[in-house]
Amino acid sequence: MASSSSVRGLRSGDGEGNSEGGGGGELLLLGRQVRFPFPPYPCQRTYMERVLQCLEERKNGLLESPTGTGKTLCLLCAALGWRK
Repeated sequence: MASSSSVRGLRSGDGEGNSEGGGGGELLLLGRQVRFPFPPYPCQRTYMERVLQCLEERKNGLLESPTGTGKTLCLLCAALGWRK
């Protein structure tokens, strides 16, 4: 039977902008190159790290983040970065 795990603790929405300047590009997250179209907010970086962690450990993850924080984009970018 497959093991499952929850990865939680992802709540943001503090309204603070990102201090990184410039456009997007590639990020190094957990040893993986992840392409992202713009500088990620801290909650987006954390979300992508948790997605990568679940993929690396081959575990299920339960991630949550408020509406409008870019969950779909983060999930897709992290998954594509993990496949490389």
